[in-house]
Amino acid sequence: MLFGPISIKAGFGGANFQDNDAADNFGTDYASNQYDKYTQWAASLSWGTLGQGFYTAATFQTRNFEALGGHDFDLHGDTTADEYDVTGAEFVISYGFANGVTLIGGYNWMKVDYDFVDNPDNIASDAKSSVIPVIAQWQINPSIKIWAEARFDAGTDDEYAEYTNEVYAHNDENVFALGAKYTF
Repeated sequence: MLFGPISIKAGFGGANFQDNDAADNFGTDYASNQYDKYTQWAASLSWGTLGQGFYTAATFQTRNFEALGGHDFDLHGDTTADEYDVTGAEFVISYGFANGVTLIGGYNWMKVDYDFVDNPDNIASDAKSSVIPVIAQWQINPSIKIWAEARFDAGTDDEYAEYTNEVYAHNDENVFALGAKYTF
């Protein structure tokens, strides 16, 4: 098939959390009490059907988090930020063969950028992560699927884990996995 389905998607989301009075009444020990405003938008484009012949897709997204007045996000010990952005992009290309084998490769990039309130040590305000995922899977029959996957670091900054509160603590390491799934 030379031409397959094309999908174009876009989305926007946002929230206003609480005012300073609510945060002061409940305290700011919990990270969620520090948030004032959140906005996000994303767009994606894909061509084909995953697992059935040629497929490719790309996604771009950005998120912005703002802190309540007087309640900053802590980072690097004595450094705080009153706002930060998370921006990312993903690209994937795959091919699904008629025998049930699908090969998938991609590239994922993410950047966290803080707006520091104070910066006594002149710390860089952003950190980036780049990884390359590779997956091979085989749908042996409708009930059994096996796969192997790897994620290779492609230039993740050393401080990236700290900038993301350890959520992405291992993006700077190569990771390998094997799996099998049986559906009853």
